[in-house]
Amino acid sequence: MPETTDTILLIRQAQSGNTESLHRLAEIATPRLQSHVYRMTLQEDLTADIVQESILEMLRIIGKLKQADKFWPWLYGIATNKLHRHHRDERKHNGPRIEEIGFGGVSQEQQQGLENLLSQELRQIISRAMQGLKPRHRAVLSMRCYEEMSYAQIAEVLNCNQFAAQMLFLRAKRALHKQLSRQGLGKGALMMTLVLFGKMTASSEAAAAQLTISAAGMQVGLGAAVAATVLSKGAAVTFMTAGAISAGVVLNNTSSEMRSDPATAEPHTPAKTTAVIGTNHSEPSQSWYFFPEGPGGAVMLRKTILDESGREVCITLQNERDNYHYDIAKNILFQDNWRWYNKDLSVLSLPTDPPALQTFLNQTQGLNEQSGSARFLPMRRDGLLVIASHSAQESDITRVAQHENILEEEYFQFVWPAGTPVVDRRDTMHQRGWTTFDMAGQIAGKAVSGYGQIPFRYAEKNRHPAWLQIHIGSLYLVDTPQGGYLRDAAGSVRSLLPGSLFHGLSRPWMGLHAIDTVRRDAALYQILFTTRKIDESYIEVILCEEDISCIFRIGLQSDLVEEIAFKGDGLEGRIKFNYHQEPLSDALRIPYVSQSRHSQEVEQSLWLMDISRAGLAK
Repeated sequence: MPETTDTILLIRQAQSGNTESLHRLAEIATPRLQSHVYRMTLQEDLTADIVQESILEMLRIIGKLKQADKFWPWLYGIATNKLHRHHRDERKHNGPRIEEIGFGGVSQEQQQGLENLLSQELRQIISRAMQGLKPRHRAVLSMRCYEEMSYAQIAEVLNCNQFAAQMLFLRAKRALHKQLSRQGLGKGALMMTLVLFGKMTASSEAAAAQLTISAAGMQVGLGAAVAATVLSKGAAVTFMTAGAISAGVVLNNTSSEMRSDPATAEPHTPAKTTAVIGTNHSEPSQSWYFFPEGPGGAVMLRKTILDESGREVCITLQNERDNYHYDIAKNILFQDNWRWYNKDLSVLSLPTDPPALQTFLNQTQGLNEQSGSARFLPMRRDGLLVIASHSAQESDITRVAQHENILEEEYFQFVWPAGTPVVDRRDTMHQRGWTTFDMAGQIAGKAVSGYGQIPFRYAEKNRHPAWLQIHIGSLYLVDTPQGGYLRDAAGSVRSLLPGSLFHGLSRPWMGLHAIDTVRRDAALYQILFTTRKIDESYIEVILCEEDISCIFRIGLQSDLVEEIAFKGDGLEGRIKFNYHQEPLSDALRIPYVSQSRHSQEVEQSLWLMDISRAGLAK
């Protein structure tokens, strides 16, 4: 949102004490600020109060603005803070009912022309859809679509990082799409609704006539869908008129709604192909997935390709004992710490993934709706074996069977040519198959410490099970295979399902790489994420929900979460994990969990995001 030279000069004159320039600046800022605030509040009286208070604050502290070209983000930040303060006060009482949206940003005389164009039903549809959004969602839509602010500027207003601002905008679009769907409008109506809402809330009829929304700002591939939006039979809207009003929309044909703003951080972009194992090879391949405990449990993997002579060669085997990777060119078999992961860093999909999970993963990564989604198997049985064939174009399941003892078969133990040299690249703790670890850091100013144990192999998970105990300020959390609990400062205790505290952490005994367990955990709770490659050894997985983000630093070779940073909404924190090459003393025993001494309230969530919202750290 660039400023003109005249505006910057006016701001500088106002800062130097020129009263006339200060009053002129207030005249320019008031209508524009009024439109923005109204789009957040949808209440005329509240908008008037917030605008008046913000303009008075602007007049009082204009001298504190260090950069004149950042005037609008600075002013919107003032208004946003005052609105937050209002909502905090309002939560102490019953909040007022939001009034029906009219044309609150313009006068009665100015809005007459627009009212003649828009049908009453269309206004009601837009009204209900926008009322259904959170104020923060309306705020980020206003700043991005109508004020044309960059994610960096939005981040300044909302006091968050650029990635959090981008994710908030994506969530706002998704939320609006959901509201429109409830009103019988198809996905293509998103752009139309934003344009019409902008015109309805513009500061003047002239501003409404000039309002446009660029596809670059939206970063969506709507194309001609705006003109071809499909309405339900019950929605009798004069669409010819609506199309004429939204003529200011600039369209282009981008491939994905989840694309990043190039002005922000540059997350790794996965290839626009299937995310199922095998997509990094153009040659035909085959993957065997074995679920000893059925779908949702651990997965063992056997992957084969055809060599130059057409002979089938196993290049990856992950069974209950180890991880093997065969280099055909070098004729060397490697034993590694790490589980298989897609080299393009797309999320590994499984043929047992439910459609909702497949869809969310594809949308989050900017893939086609069905990209990489092999036919879903709604089977819930132990010893499930699924064989899938892959090509450059598609993946398909070719065989499904039940085989409880397949791990004892030769092809799931050793399938390489006799005499193949073996290079063991594992560290001491991975060779052992399990280890202990400790964690330390702080979140929201509260100390975090803990200990735990982690098995690296499926065969070790019963002899050396995964457990974790954590202190977060006055909170104490325990997770064991028998169950877990959370005890707060008041002494009240709540039960946790076994494995709850490992959601969002490494679980190599489940058969997937840490980068995939973290991202798939996030997807289960519909939390958006992106993946950033730091170097050949480390990547970052960034989870973001509204203005809260958790940044995971994961070792590609160690296959472990090594650090988690928390950012957003006034919270800062970091937890570091230290895995012991030699386990701690045997005196470090699995915590005892008594099921009789606390309530049976079951918790199941991605607790790391709960902590980052300060829900557990208070």
